[in-house]
Amino acid sequence: MNKLALIYNVNLTGDELEFDYPDTIDAICRALERRFQVVRCECSKPLFNWIEKLSNLNPDLVFNIAEGHQGAMREALFPAIMDELGIMYVGNGPLSLAICQNKAMVKRIAADHKIPTPRWFLCSKPSAELPHDFHFPAIVKPNYWGSSIGLSKRSIVTSLEELREHLKWMFQQYQSSVLVEEYISQGTDMSVTYVRNLGPEIFSPVCYDGLDSQIYDFEWKKQSRNLPNIVKSYSVSQSQMTTIKEYTNSLVNAVGINSYCRIDFRLADNGTIYMLEINGQVEMAPKAEFIAAAEMNGFAFEDVVLHIASKPHPGSCFDICGEMTMP
Repeated sequence: MNKLALIYNVNLTGDELEFDYPDTIDAICRALERRFQVVRCECSKPLFNWIEKLSNLNPDLVFNIAEGHQGAMREALFPAIMDELGIMYVGNGPLSLAICQNKAMVKRIAADHKIPTPRWFLCSKPSAELPHDFHFPAIVKPNYWGSSIGLSKRSIVTSLEELREHLKWMFQQYQSSVLVEEYISQGTDMSVTYVRNLGPEIFSPVCYDGLDSQIYDFEWKKQSRNLPNIVKSYSVSQSQMTTIKEYTNSLVNAVGINSYCRIDFRLADNGTIYMLEINGQVEMAPKAEFIAAAEMNGFAFEDVVLHIASKPHPGSCFDICGEMTMP
């Protein structure tokens, strides 16, 4: 039986939403143990401790769900280390994860491929000057953070004065660039799961049910994991699904996604489908959007995890290798 190292960061406080809860890690381990000898490797600081542990384990394969603690390249760090150590791993490569973590870069790529996004601009200081064609309301997000970190009811601003005031707080909190985009007030957020070579690859969209906020902010996301059946299928027309597939395929190829991702869109009431962001490292909890979308299309949690584990690659973030032969 092949030895597999599961590398991860654990959310022990409930506030570290980019990290995985212990029950998620346990569920992934149980699925992988059907085919592998699984060794857990928590990627806490200091860095050299878990790198030494991983090197000593000498696994046949690494299943990477680690997110990292700080910096714009924190997700990319882990596959980059696997590349340097020459260890086979599953999940996306360092370049694609670095691109996905940069919301502004993804929006530039989307524009190159004629994929609509809300108008946006990037701020590097609180004294923002608006582009001439920019309109309020707007939503303000940290450019390099995911999992609704930095999002609250204050994140939607309706004037330049509100924006500058909120930007001061954002720069104090995150010390990094801030994305400001027009808020499409009339519409619905939806998520699309992509898993290479699993069924249709691009699954029908899902959305949150019972949302009591304008946005999926940090506090709501913390509470949502305790709500039953919180993710539901979101019905779109055949032509809209065709557009979603076209946009998803274009983004997957442009960014170099070679394993899986979740892409967030906003469907405006006028029918326009806006791309919001790409998540190259996804929340793999059994009831989260990524897995829920696959389950609604007939694939169980264990099926998805084991399929991903059957598609390792030796390093290149754009090269796809054949399936590993497992006993």
